[in-house]
Amino acid sequence: MRIDLHCHTKKCKKGDGNKRNVTKDKFIKKICEADVGVVAITNHNCFDKDQYLDFQNEKFLIWPGIELDIYGDESKGHCILIGNPKDVEDFDKKMKQIINGTHPDDFNIEICDLATKIKDLDVIVICHYGRKNPSLSQSDIDKFKNELSEEIPFYCEPRNLISAGIYYAKNINTMIGSDVKDWDNYSSDRVPELKLPIDSFENFKLLIKKDRQVIETFVNKKDSRILNITPFENKKESMQLKIFNDINILFGGKGTGKTKILEALEKELLNTYPNEISSYYASGKTQSYNDLIDKQIYDSDFDKLGIDDCSEEIKFFSDWKEINICTLKDYKDWKVSQKNKKIKFGFINATFIDEISYDTLHQKGNNYKKVKNAIKTIKENDNTKYLNEVELRSLNILLDKLDYSMYIDEKTEYCKVKSLELEKFTINKMKMLYTNKKGTFTKPSSTGLLDIYNHSSNAKKKAKKIISNLNVDSYFENKFLGEISDKDFIYVRKEIFIDSKHYTKDCLKILHANKCKEFEKNVKLILDNCFGLNLNSYITQFVGFNKENEITSLRKLYFEKVTTIKTNSRIEMNNSEAQIEYTPSSGEQAMLIISHAIEVKKKVYILDEPEMSVGHDYINNKILPRLKELSRNNSIVIIATHDANIAVRSLPFQSIYREKTGARGITYVGNPFIEEMRDIENEKNVLSWTELSLNTLEGGKIAFNERGETYGEKL
Repeated sequence: MRIDLHCHTKKCKKGDGNKRNVTKDKFIKKICEADVGVVAITNHNCFDKDQYLDFQNEKFLIWPGIELDIYGDESKGHCILIGNPKDVEDFDKKMKQIINGTHPDDFNIEICDLATKIKDLDVIVICHYGRKNPSLSQSDIDKFKNELSEEIPFYCEPRNLISAGIYYAKNINTMIGSDVKDWDNYSSDRVPELKLPIDSFENFKLLIKKDRQVIETFVNKKDSRILNITPFENKKESMQLKIFNDINILFGGKGTGKTKILEALEKELLNTYPNEISSYYASGKTQSYNDLIDKQIYDSDFDKLGIDDCSEEIKFFSDWKEINICTLKDYKDWKVSQKNKKIKFGFINATFIDEISYDTLHQKGNNYKKVKNAIKTIKENDNTKYLNEVELRSLNILLDKLDYSMYIDEKTEYCKVKSLELEKFTINKMKMLYTNKKGTFTKPSSTGLLDIYNHSSNAKKKAKKIISNLNVDSYFENKFLGEISDKDFIYVRKEIFIDSKHYTKDCLKILHANKCKEFEKNVKLILDNCFGLNLNSYITQFVGFNKENEITSLRKLYFEKVTTIKTNSRIEMNNSEAQIEYTPSSGEQAMLIISHAIEVKKKVYILDEPEMSVGHDYINNKILPRLKELSRNNSIVIIATHDANIAVRSLPFQSIYREKTGARGITYVGNPFIEEMRDIENEKNVLSWTELSLNTLEGGKIAFNERGETYGEKL
């Protein structure tokens, strides 16, 4: 939520541009787009009550205001008055009395006179300051403040946010607004963000006066938890820390144990959010970068290559049985038996004509297994998020019907195959019994040639499938790593491939490279000799090799016996077609790690010195906006930092300060809203949040003052 207390809605003075005029609809649209929750209409020397009332809406608060031309003993300037909306009638009357019908171009009022006339009004005063033209001199500013009632808050408006930070370091209270000149280009870049929600003018005044009770009421509305940690070897130095679902800052001098506290907090939060924590530690940057590049091999890589497991094909060869061909002697014996005896036994001349095919049964079985698993996954999912009760019931009925229909289809095919097997077995068995009992030969059921052909043909299909899965193309995937500038997007391009020619030393410990090659060689021998005389011996050789090395599938071969699936990762820029390899510098590596750590969707974010090696531009343009977004999403963000930009501008709900005193340390907690940091073991020991931040953090008071002296009058 942002607040804009310097906003123009109409051209009043000759120097005002026409683009300051805005319609109600455009005004509401632009304010909402900029996420502004409070806006004060402050036109030059004019308060238009009718427009103020007309612009009121339920989407944001609008407060009455005016920007007056004022003068002192030695300078002229502008002064913004913002009134309590509950007293808009009194504000309107007072402004009419002050202006007294004077044209906006001609109006001017002396500062002491203005102070006297507004002493009874419930207002906030904001004066142009420094290089925000026109502005009063410092002596006139001091005189004006002294003339104002103590109940009226007084603020200075600098030219920009950089100046505001410098003046803040010099204990000058500042407030900055948009001072919009063109509504087509209205932006929230110039207006401050409010961390605590504002629902009234009265609450806002209490907040800017840093009323402790009011601020604590607001702060305690935020989700939080108490964490008990023992981060140091000294068990007595345990501590209780309140952590908010927002930004929590941990700062202090070097060697005060910030990282250990951070690690202890992460360990404690893991109990509640075991898979919902993203962490970054500056000390582990190298390992984090290597993990980000991700050269590891995962079991899922097998599936990405589109490789069939081939377990059924390998089992087919393991179950291989040689088929014998019927000889001429078998037919001769049968003919002789026919001539010598009168045969009454019906099976003696029976033959088996139908071909038994297992392919259809296997296909239907595999399909049913996949569908059954998919149905189980769908039912286990929480589908109430997507379907109403009637739709959910219909879905379950259809899924059950699909399951039953595919089961019956597989069962029917199974019965058909088993019936043919039983028929063939019965004919052969009866003939064998008859021959053994009577000593009379029966007619061979078939020549066996068709069975051998079918068996060999199946062997060729199985071997061909295995070979095709041994020679698959590489799989490429691009993963976005992060940004190192507004234009440069960095990706890691990961290649997953089967390396059947090169093997690492680790592979040789499990299965010798030559034996791995032998697996493929054996399959090729079967494929090349499917209809040859040596087929059975090659299959026997292949089965023996697999049994010796416990290979039952390609997955087992690739992952358990020898790591033939490899990965190759390289860094590329901008994900374009003409990719070129890119080597990030040490600082850019840090940017990528941090970018990934804060962009990934988690509940908790742990960051240890994210400012190291990345520079202030990256902090201000990338890290801070994302941290503020995470705070709005109710995420838990805990940051250990030495950087003032992160510790102050992130508007933390909780600040934790560590101070080393002898063997033990002192821990203070507080926040920027109440300006206090209290010792967690001694509440009477209180320090100033502002002084600690400015004196301890890099870019604190000294840096800000030096910056002010450098810029000088440019502020």
